Amino acid sequence: MAQVLVRELRQETLQALKRRARKRNRSLQQEMKRVLEAAAAAELIGAEEIADRIYNRLWRSGIPQQDSGELQAEDRLR
Repeated sequence: MAQVLVRELRQETLQALKRRARKRNRSLQQEMKRVLEAAAAAELIGAEEIADRIYNRLWRSGIPQQDSGELQAEDRLR
């Protein structure tokens, strides 16, 4: 697993994370890991929702869409 070093974290932020970890009966490291994983997952979910909206908008437009994999294969043959 990767490791991350956070420099120059505000003291208030660190104290808040420690309180949060204590409330949840976790170590500071466990709590920070969960916070970071949740933030990353939320970003991915947001990206999927945006992609779905774009797909639906294109689908409703009636403009035929091609599979990008097919376009890439055609381009490689040139």
